[in-house]
Amino acid sequence: MLTPFMADLVLTTDTSLSGFGFTLERVNPKETLFAGHGPWDTSTKSSMSSNQREFVTIKRALSITQHWTQGKSLLIQTDNTISVAYLKKGAGQVKELFKIAQDIVKWAFANNTTIKETHIPGLSNTHADTLSRTVDKT
Repeated sequence: MLTPFMADLVLTTDTSLSGFGFTLERVNPKETLFAGHGPWDTSTKSSMSSNQREFVTIKRALSITQHWTQGKSLLIQTDNTISVAYLKKGAGQVKELFKIAQDIVKWAFANNTTIKETHIPGLSNTHADTLSRTVDKT
């Protein structure tokens, strides 16, 4: 019998044409530990597909939140079904996406972090979506 995945933390990500956003939440007690966002530079926006931008956001969020996620079980939520599929299978046909998925899995292994990925419907992904569309005016 399989044991259900019990996440310590939930990382929710989203991207838009203008930027990226993510939140890291503790499951119990429920608490937002970190919320991050930023704009894409012009070369990233024009040279990457939406799937690549989503993967880059996941990778960036893992790097930024590493001190919270190390040694924990982490549920990664994204509204990008391609990212979910690549992480679930650990494989795929698009070389660039496969490479980023491998980097994420290697990161998890090196940081003793158990990851599981799931799709979150775009309409439910409100916080990360709002963050991805927030561009600092500084």
